[in-house]
Amino acid sequence: MKIFILWIILIQVIFSCAPIEEPRPKQIDPEIQFDDSFTRQVIEILIGIDKGKQQELFDGFNAEYKKSPESIDTMFYYALTLKNREEAWSVFNQILTKEPEKYYGYLGKAIIETEWKVYDKAEANLNKASKFAPNHFLVNYFHANYYFKKNEYDKALEYMKRIQPRFQENIIVLNLYGLIYTKMEKYEEAERYFKKSNEMDNNQYTPHLYLGIIYERANKIEDSYNEYKKAVDIRSSSKEAMLNLAQTAEKLNKVEDAAQLYEKIIDQWPNEAGVYIKLVPLLEKINAEARLIKALEDSTRVLPDNSELRTKLAKIYFQKNNLSRAEEEFKNVAKIKGNSAEIYVWLGRIAKKKEDHKKAMENFILALKERPDDSDAKSEMEALKKRFKISETPITGRTLEQVLGNFSKYVLKSYKELLKERPKMKGKVAISITYDTNGNVTEVTFEKNTINDPVLEACIYGNALAMKFPAGSKGKVGYEMEFNPAK
Repeated sequence: MKIFILWIILIQVIFSCAPIEEPRPKQIDPEIQFDDSFTRQVIEILIGIDKGKQQELFDGFNAEYKKSPESIDTMFYYALTLKNREEAWSVFNQILTKEPEKYYGYLGKAIIETEWKVYDKAEANLNKASKFAPNHFLVNYFHANYYFKKNEYDKALEYMKRIQPRFQENIIVLNLYGLIYTKMEKYEEAERYFKKSNEMDNNQYTPHLYLGIIYERANKIEDSYNEYKKAVDIRSSSKEAMLNLAQTAEKLNKVEDAAQLYEKIIDQWPNEAGVYIKLVPLLEKINAEARLIKALEDSTRVLPDNSELRTKLAKIYFQKNNLSRAEEEFKNVAKIKGNSAEIYVWLGRIAKKKEDHKKAMENFILALKERPDDSDAKSEMEALKKRFKISETPITGRTLEQVLGNFSKYVLKSYKELLKERPKMKGKVAISITYDTNGNVTEVTFEKNTINDPVLEACIYGNALAMKFPAGSKGKVGYEMEFNPAK
């Protein structure tokens, strides 16, 4: 009996010392838990990219990837933040090699193929992702994005409606709705979604940019300007936002602001040809000469065949007395669009400033041949006529012989003056002179010319035009002159 009692006591002691079993926690499917966390991470990455935090996110995931290069979820995050899309696409392939049923491997490839516009392959990979996760938020979201990129907006909206209600108020969902409705030109709906997105986070680039576009199309220029300004403040590297902001600044007559914005665009994107065309008139308007010269000089590299900009630059060089550069630019203009009276006049003015009167006269003569009524060429010729004593009054006489005699006298007087500068000048000239019934000269043509001196040619040409023949009948007369310093 004692032994029995001892056994009972011993058993009680053993049981009293045994650990009390705690209730076991509910088992959670690690794939489901990871998937929910994964979704939040991807949304954060997408929003981060929109805020311009791509580099920060990439650095973080790159560090994790170096620690755990075999971790599939880390591989996905790392690939999603890569700027090199070829490398990212390769990483997604590696994910599928390791785990062929990972829907986000197919999803990652589809995201990049959509960007590359390889739409058939993108669709195939989206469908594979949908096979493994048919109701997943990201699968539906990127399906919608795929159809948005393809301009199939109704299909994009179908997939947007499949997104679970708990994600419908998410920033990236609201923004994609806004983008789709903007493309569909349903601006009120688009505005509503973008405003809702901004209420959640007012420091996003996309809503401000597209609200700017929407307001600009509605001719709400001040509102548009303010939205573009916010977009530029958030992402100063956006060429589209800066261009839109500059253009709306112009519409609001904020000339200096617009000019500065165009200059910033050129600093970041120096080959943006259209910006120079917009910038130059603004700098002219505010008389910003130094900035204008720089813009015009830079434009010759980007727009080498723009004759209008080169002409502006040439005229400024002329005003600044940089005659060699002015001549060079006017000759460049002539190469682009051919010679013209305007170019000849400017080349003549340059030669005149250099005191090369022979070359100046030559260019003014060429200008008048191109355009006989050119007022600038006529004005310049008048100045040189005084310089070389070309007759300023009609050369008249009672008979044809007297008119031609007076003409010869004036020309020979000018020739003697010119011999002081060019003592060896000689040659023969034969001209044909046509006059009307009033005795006015209508045409002067050089039939023969061995003198090879444009100043004397101009003297002959000008004096011939000044002749007044006896009235009564129109006619044509030829006249020859020989010039020899020995006579």
